[in-house]
Amino acid sequence: MIKQTYANSANKAKKGLFFIVLAFFLVSCGGGHQYAWRKAGVPASVAADVASECRYQIGVNKISNSERKQLFVDCMQGKGFRWR
Repeated sequence: MIKQTYANSANKAKKGLFFIVLAFFLVSCGGGHQYAWRKAGVPASVAADVASECRYQIGVNKISNSERKQLFVDCMQGKGFRWR
């Protein structure tokens, strides 16, 4: 009985270690380039302000939901930002 309990806890420890290593691997692989609206020489805080302004302009006008995404992209690109 003791041997079986020890074997079960050893298997659980191996499984736990496997999942920890797997999680670390997945997180390290996903740590690459993060996409955002960017413009040369412009900080992220300004990009967030411009994005907010674009969303506001779209929200004020009666725009269908199907058109909102493309209008947002057009607005940001029109202000010189690119999705990178």
